Amino acid sequence: MAYEYMENGSLDKWIFRTNGEGLTLDWETRFSIIIGVARGLAYLHENCHMKIIHCDIKPENVLLDDNYQAKVSDFGLAKLMTKEQSQVVTRLRGTRGYLAPEWVTTNALSEKIDVYSFGMVLLEIVGGRRNFNPAECSEKAHFPSYALKMMEERKLQEIIDSKLEIDEDNKRVENVIKVSLWCIQRDMH
Repeated sequence: MAYEYMENGSLDKWIFRTNGEGLTLDWETRFSIIIGVARGLAYLHENCHMKIIHCDIKPENVLLDDNYQAKVSDFGLAKLMTKEQSQVVTRLRGTRGYLAPEWVTTNALSEKIDVYSFGMVLLEIVGGRRNFNPAECSEKAHFPSYALKMMEERKLQEIIDSKLEIDEDNKRVENVIKVSLWCIQRDMH
């Protein structure tokens, strides 16, 4: 498969600071990327003739054009499902850290696995760090657990990328954090 040239490469080099220039995406650009990925997944899950489950949503598979518009890429692990199917059993595929727990335990595949991965990507976009850092020897090592704790304690600044200048009263940031945590929750309550 051939892709159009995406001038700004993949999202990971921008949120994990491997772009060589130390450039940081501002909040508005990050929010636009979040909306772009969400629209892409909604299209794959709802608007295609066959439902397409990506199976590997992660920052490396989100490409950015010259205006930082996001496009979901790399469909090598994708699975097609009819609109009538709610799930299908298949072998495990994807990237550690972005795999939905229910898929690991049941091998049942549905669009919910992409939603889980999307939640992890949202958290990484807001936090500017990977969802797991084995070098971190504290409660911060597993970023989703740490983010949930900080959200419960209303310490949003502890979750947000320290290089971002965001007003603490910015409801969109808080809403994105909530959505990310809802996407990755094991218990729907």
